[in-house]
Amino acid sequence: MKFELFLKSSIVKQLESGLIKLTEEGMYSIWVKTTCCALTSDQLRKAADVAEKYGRGYLLFTSRQIVTIPFIRLEDVERARSELEEISLKLDRCGSRVRNINVCWGQKVCPKAVLSPAALAGKLDSFFYDPLPHKIKLGISACSDDCVAGRFLADVHFIARQENGRKGWDAYLGGKLGLNAFRGEQVAELLSEDQAVHLTRNFFELMRAQAKKGDRSADLIRRIGLKRVREELNRNLEQPTEALATMDCTAQPKDEISQFPVLKIRATCGEVSSKQARAIAKLCDKYGRGMIYCGVRGSPEIPGVPREAVKNFERGLEKVGLKLITSPGHNLYACWGSDCTHFLIDTRPLIRRLETRLQKPDLSGLVVKIAGASCSNSCGLAYLSDLGIVAGKEPKVELGLCNGCGLCFQVCQRGAIIIKDGRAVIDYEKCRPCGQCLQVCPSSALVENRKGFLVFAGGQGEGSDPRLGGLLAEFLTEDQAFALVEKCLLMVKRRQTTVSRLVAEIGLEGLRAALSGPGSPQPSRAPKFWTDENYSCENRALGQTTSGKEDTSGRES
Repeated sequence: MKFELFLKSSIVKQLESGLIKLTEEGMYSIWVKTTCCALTSDQLRKAADVAEKYGRGYLLFTSRQIVTIPFIRLEDVERARSELEEISLKLDRCGSRVRNINVCWGQKVCPKAVLSPAALAGKLDSFFYDPLPHKIKLGISACSDDCVAGRFLADVHFIARQENGRKGWDAYLGGKLGLNAFRGEQVAELLSEDQAVHLTRNFFELMRAQAKKGDRSADLIRRIGLKRVREELNRNLEQPTEALATMDCTAQPKDEISQFPVLKIRATCGEVSSKQARAIAKLCDKYGRGMIYCGVRGSPEIPGVPREAVKNFERGLEKVGLKLITSPGHNLYACWGSDCTHFLIDTRPLIRRLETRLQKPDLSGLVVKIAGASCSNSCGLAYLSDLGIVAGKEPKVELGLCNGCGLCFQVCQRGAIIIKDGRAVIDYEKCRPCGQCLQVCPSSALVENRKGFLVFAGGQGEGSDPRLGGLLAEFLTEDQAFALVEKCLLMVKRRQTTVSRLVAEIGLEGLRAALSGPGSPQPSRAPKFWTDENYSCENRALGQTTSGKEDTSGRES
């Protein structure tokens, strides 16, 4: 028991210090914190050097808008950390702690920006060091395009808006993905910068007073109600706030460059080799402003390159096997896959196959967001994409082996398992095949029933109306999933539309019917299985309400 407590304590400390255990024995990934989600070219070079010296010569651009360096041995972590600190790079935090702030390009880069996210981010960064023992994600978008998808990705998210000549920050609370996804609810509007900081402080105080172990902001809303949460967050916003230490967004441009395009580099699954990273840094110094922005879909993005220099920039990328994403295209993104201890099935090979397929002439020029997630946490943003692929394992109970211990009930975040007459019973309408119950059963009574890829369509993370994708098919093999996605893409191209518009026009049932044929995979249960949230693409297509459902269970998620 003492060793187990020590081990758990050790893991918690590793998470809090930005260190993640990988599946390979003795290997870890370090999370590198960014300032305003950007790196200087010197910082990118240093990260590349560390990856080559202590890792396996590549780094990952992630949906947290940071870079991670995988495959570092524990004994090398402190040396790697020390070398990163030489160039003012710190490690992000994982686990139940405040995370790096998600921030968009901002006013000096984007002509759509209403206010400067960097100024607000500089103040909110002080909360990063708060010892609150809860996973807290903050986000800031400078316009309603919400390029950082904060309505679903951030517990507290601010979106700049202008109304009748007045500019301010609309505040949203509750965003999260995973097994109990929640779209952030608006809790305040047109706040000043100081009011936004004050509201954030009120939120931290409310979490300290009301949150249970493992709670996120969405759980707080579900348990005590949105009305009370709004009241608590809007308390005394007019009162002066104490001065905060302000982060200097060193990688942000000093002058106006919104007249130049932002070049997005294709980094499938977010992966860039050390050699490629150094080439990007060199090109940024030569043609850009020495700044590399970390896109929410895993692409390095380069602002400030004059139009006449784009071709030279592109030729420089080609020398190291990289290409630009043709505007308005998107990076194909996936999580760490089999390198992550939570993975069920690796989606990266499938995403890379789809990347190759999209380059063929019959699909070239198609604007589509495709993402993969190797477990239900959806770090790869699969639920928020036009087409998302999520790995799943469905359990079943071997009644003769079940002793009714209740461990599966305790671990199920969906409330899909109950203990009845001394045996576990699964409610498949609630179950989302995350596989967690399979890992904890001490008597091997829970066994794998089905395993495969689940394909979703119509999701959208960015924009003014974010929504979850709806289920097209479940428990497919890689080849089946590839064929289904390919058929959908060809249909979208032929109709000269988008996946989201297609779902809005004909609905998920209509899309399933259009994609059906001999041997075509179909969901084996009601579509509501994965779209019971009222902000799903299916319910949005039906014109239903988008306000959050009340849940008084208090179950952790």
